[in-house]
Amino acid sequence: MHLIQMAVGAFVATYVLSRLMGHMALRPWRKSAGQHWTQRANLLFPARVTATLCLLILPVDIYLAMKWYCLQRPMSHTLGTGLIWLILFCAFAGSFLAQESFLRKIYPELNFGLFVRTVFANLLLLRGGLILVLCVTILTMPSVFSLRTWLQAAVALAVLLAMQYGLSRQILVWLRLFKPADEHLQKLVADTAGRMRVTVSKVWISQSILANAYALPVTKELIFTRELLRQLNDDQIAAICAHELGHLTESRAVRLARQMNALLFFPLVFINPVTSLMHNDFLFPVIWVTLALGIKILMARLGRRMEVRADAIARAQQVQPAVYARALEQIYQVNQMPACMRRRKAVHPNLYDRMIAAGVTPDYAKPRPPRGNTVWGLILSAALGILVVLNLLQVDSPRVPDSIRQYRQWLRNHPDYRSAPDLRHGPSDGPIQNIPLAPAPDNGGTDRLQRILFFQLRACPALHYCWRPMKGNCL
Repeated sequence: MHLIQMAVGAFVATYVLSRLMGHMALRPWRKSAGQHWTQRANLLFPARVTATLCLLILPVDIYLAMKWYCLQRPMSHTLGTGLIWLILFCAFAGSFLAQESFLRKIYPELNFGLFVRTVFANLLLLRGGLILVLCVTILTMPSVFSLRTWLQAAVALAVLLAMQYGLSRQILVWLRLFKPADEHLQKLVADTAGRMRVTVSKVWISQSILANAYALPVTKELIFTRELLRQLNDDQIAAICAHELGHLTESRAVRLARQMNALLFFPLVFINPVTSLMHNDFLFPVIWVTLALGIKILMARLGRRMEVRADAIARAQQVQPAVYARALEQIYQVNQMPACMRRRKAVHPNLYDRMIAAGVTPDYAKPRPPRGNTVWGLILSAALGILVVLNLLQVDSPRVPDSIRQYRQWLRNHPDYRSAPDLRHGPSDGPIQNIPLAPAPDNGGTDRLQRILFFQLRACPALHYCWRPMKGNCL
């Protein structure tokens, strides 16, 4: 019963708070009816940021608040791994459900069924599915390199590649989010592709409420949203099509770089065998994640260069360059996206600059970039920092969880245990290397990640601080 109450409480708390914050963040935008669309887009952007932070930070805040509350009660021993995942899942579910109300206020044509199918496909099956594949592979990977290690890695890599080569698109087709293009759109694309001498394998129509178009260079497919087809005329659609066809003409090296970018976090599946060889559970993932983030930044720059190149190709294909510029402006206006942004490193250049490059001067002054920081974002971030500190301080409080008490007692009883005289410099006779990292589960051990974090990051004056965990631990 206690487990159900905490899960339901996490769901209700995130749902109510997300709707409340989203409603209050949209007040300036709702009051701006009648103003120019660029001004309204700038007022809407902070509300979008607030909604995103509610989705990412608020569930973690709720979980940490519940964890800190439970540590103040005798029920602290119930905070197991299963409860952690259940609370986080319910918290994120409540925040996701609140997004439907937020989006419907901006796009009234959105219905609940389309929202559920879109979230289910994009977050649970596509992005969530990829994360699940990586997590399952990491958790089940053996601690030594063997035939099983390579077989599991090969299966995970095959799934990731299948997503790139058509499985993701097929999932969207099964969920009725994609459908084949009608004859009119296929003819329009065929004429533009024939003029540019580009091969297109398939054309799809997406049920998205946003006006947009996409190119899939790996499979040579084009995707147009139904809102784009409804808002733009044939000449403008052909201009946008020329831009997307420009992406299909990218070099093989660029396409390979895009594919490798999608597989940047795949090497993390080897965390268990690599950390066993390195005698350190954090060095490899920290180094690789840092390297992957650096590569992501470089890929963003490459993506911007490819967008500028595609714009130039689209302009060259138009008899009247103003057609492409006005098509871009119409897309931004329908999506209510700011015409200028503060981020100069973004993949897409600013709309205002793209129109100037196309030879069209907008009939309005260049708008200022919207605010990126919001009051609600600062509140959520401050709450996250405070809750993290409170939970860390709670470990040293008199109410220590039973699992950590058992762990300390187990370490004291170990035959090779010796206390360090000065924890800042380690023991005088060198680090003790033959004490296992943590006890086996039947000896009072706790969750593996909790044991690693406690043993490696927290130096307790009553315990020896192990600087280099042993390869042959009892996990």
